[in-house]
Amino acid sequence: MADRTRGLDLQHSLLVMKQIGRYHGASAVLQQKMPENVLYFHEGIYGSKVLETCEDFFRSGLTNLAQEVAKWPHYRERFSEKLLKLADNAYAKFLDSVIRREEEFNVLCHGDLWLNNMMFRYSQETGEVTDARWEFCTPLLF
Repeated sequence: MADRTRGLDLQHSLLVMKQIGRYHGASAVLQQKMPENVLYFHEGIYGSKVLETCEDFFRSGLTNLAQEVAKWPHYRERFSEKLLKLADNAYAKFLDSVIRREEEFNVLCHGDLWLNNMMFRYSQETGEVTDARWEFCTPLLF
């Protein structure tokens, strides 16, 4: 696992994007060839069952971010107030972005892809990162 306090460099990020792209592509093929196998994922993990918990999480996260940005001299005026305004409807906007729409292209989405759910393989010879994988949670289809 990478250090979550440091984030990812470009090479790690590119590997994650390559793998998530493969995952999305494979899920599109699965949807096309065996649609019955993805019926379970139509609602996803961000539905009404977790609405209140996630809504508070989004609101408090954006409020805290806005308060932190307010301390940054070059960004205070441009971003702090915008983030505070977004805090009240951020979860609704997020939900709208992950709703499955039958008339559009849909793929399985990991749903919780962040650093603590990622693993990396490194070359024994060079020490460079060579592969990325992630821990699976219940995916959602959108």
